Amino acid sequence: MVRPADWTDLTGDQADPVPGRPADIRDQATRMSRVADSIRDQVTALHKIAGADRSRLKGQYAGKITETAASLADHLGKAEHRYRTASGELSGWADALEAAQKESFDEHTAAETAVGQQKADTPVHPGPGQPVPPTDPAKDKALHDANAALAKARSDWSGTKSRFDAVAHQHATAIRAVRTGDGLHDSRWDKFKETISDWSRVITDVCNGLGWLATLCAVVALFIPGLNVLAWIALGVTALSLIGHTALAASGNGSWFDVGLDVFALATFGAGRLAGRGVEAARDGLEATMHGPAALRAGTRAADGVLEGNKAELTAAKAVLDDPNALPGAKALAQVKVTRIERLAADAEDAEMARIKDLADHGYDFDKIEFKWPTLKAIAHGDHAAAAQREWAENVAKEMKAVDPHVMADVAKLESKLTQAQRAFQAGAGADSIDKVLGSVVSWHGGISPWPGWQGYYNGTRNPFYTHNLGTSW
Repeated sequence: MVRPADWTDLTGDQADPVPGRPADIRDQATRMSRVADSIRDQVTALHKIAGADRSRLKGQYAGKITETAASLADHLGKAEHRYRTASGELSGWADALEAAQKESFDEHTAAETAVGQQKADTPVHPGPGQPVPPTDPAKDKALHDANAALAKARSDWSGTKSRFDAVAHQHATAIRAVRTGDGLHDSRWDKFKETISDWSRVITDVCNGLGWLATLCAVVALFIPGLNVLAWIALGVTALSLIGHTALAASGNGSWFDVGLDVFALATFGAGRLAGRGVEAARDGLEATMHGPAALRAGTRAADGVLEGNKAELTAAKAVLDDPNALPGAKALAQVKVTRIERLAADAEDAEMARIKDLADHGYDFDKIEFKWPTLKAIAHGDHAAAAQREWAENVAKEMKAVDPHVMADVAKLESKLTQAQRAFQAGAGADSIDKVLGSVVSWHGGISPWPGWQGYYNGTRNPFYTHNLGTSW
């Protein structure tokens, strides 16, 4: 039947008070019944497996198969009961809905007829100055009957609505009871996995974007020395990426390889920072040595060289000064020679000390070197400051090797720390390159894999062997 468009006469509201299509509900009940039948067939097959003669099953897997089959059959049996109950309750609700719609339709028709009769038999009030028309007993009785019919129709509808609501509540309660009482519940972990699955594409794209942002920060830092804040930004976005990748991998929607790369990136960053502090300490130690003992030893060595070069002349002059029979003029000339040679020695000492200290001063403020395009050495070390310090350490070693062998121990310590920082940077850069090539570029271009049958590991676009598929806890 075609439902009326306006129910105001019966309910006071235009909307249909009993909406729905019983046929559609019955179709859904039939589908659920078919699902229950299919589950029942699977339960039967699982019971056969669980009850199989173990003597016919060979290997360590036999016991596990039968135990798992029995457990799964038990859970599926509960699922069948849930679908079977829902199917039956939906069928009952469809019958109740159909009956309520028929009754409400009849009650609406009665109410509509009564309202029409009311309008027809209601006396017309005369206007001002017009005579009051005589009373018509027939119309008064018809109006009374119309009022009574309308009241009855609305009273009947109230009863119909109460019965329908009670039946609907009964069916809904039965479905809810079997759903909450059969033990088949998703845990909080299952709900978490479902939420991550719903948002996996978004989370994947965000993590991928964070990875590119971290790489961009590292590249910009190569071009603009001294922006240490970029390193911390890269660290922060990598940590966020790790959280996202871990959630994806743990829920079965992502790759643990992604998680491993993020952890490796954070580890190499930590190792780089630790090595960086070691570089600073070693550099400070070398500078202190060069400003102090090394400069003194180098100055003394230079002075001794001057004195050794003028040894004969100096010895002769001192002999004159020590000779009591020497003439005053000869002694005066000898004193001039001694003073000149000692001055030359002192100047050589000061010059050499100044040179060593100037060489040491090149170790300061490497983080404030002026902007320049990154050289291959800077790229290999991770930043300009590290490359400059490497070059400085090599120059110090070259200059001081023959002058003061003691300083070479501090040079070796600095170069060792620089090498540690360099290896940490190169390891992180290599892992990031693998991530970008296999994780992003390859998957965008169809996948080129060194392993047959595998096309990258980019989350949400592949089913890689690094991904662990997870189901519900039951």
